[in-house]
Amino acid sequence: MKKKSIQSVLTKKAQFTLPKRIRDRLGLKPGDRIAFILEKESVRLVPVHSTLDKHFACISPRQTPEDYKVLRKEVEASIAKEVMGDQN
Repeated sequence: MKKKSIQSVLTKKAQFTLPKRIRDRLGLKPGDRIAFILEKESVRLVPVHSTLDKHFACISPRQTPEDYKVLRKEVEASIAKEVMGDQN
């Protein structure tokens, strides 16, 4: 497979525009996060997909006002269960 080079220019503020072709290929949209993975002589860009966004507002409050410490533990437990593939 032949690799294609797509270039961008670094600004004075050390910013660059990720070319549309790459954004489209990675499925990125404004506000999405990307990780920069340093390799020997290069950097790899990887989309960061948050499971928190997927779980936002999926838990109904049991009481008002909500106990956010308990709520956070429940959300973290739910995410951990999903990540571990519900191994019970």
